[in-house]
This record gives sequence, C-alpha cells and structure tokens, in this order.
Amino acid sequence: MKYFLEHNGKKYSDKDLIDAFYQLGIKRGDILCVHTELMKFGKALLTKNDFLKTLLECFFKVLGKEGTLL
Repeated sequence: MKYFLEHNGKKYSDKDLIDAFYQLGIKRGDILCVHTELMKFGKALLTKNDFLKTLLECFFKVLGKEGTLL
C-alpha cells in the first residue's frame, strides 16, 4: 500500500483508489475514457511521474489486460 494523495487532511492510498473503482462498478475488461485535471484531486504525495504511474497502475489493476483505458 502506498499513499499518493492528500485531501482535507486525509491521506489516500492506491488501495483506496482501487476500492473506489470497484464501488463505481468498474470491472475487468471494461473500456474507460478518463478526462480530468488529475492534480485537482488533492495534494500529490509523490513526484508527478510517480503519481501518474500510481494512477495508471490502479486503473490496470482493476481493468486487467482485457480492459482499455482511453
């Protein structure tokens, strides 16, 4: 587990994000189009590259090799 984001004094981990994806109904094999200003989620606790890498890892952990991220 790695903390990568802080918002309103609470730290969020990669596991928190993966759990949120599952709660939204995102599952293996889905096709997702993501368009957002990622740094507006809160304060990044990692370098920009590590932050973005963590987000991508979380998406693909849920989507699997069968899924598509646009």
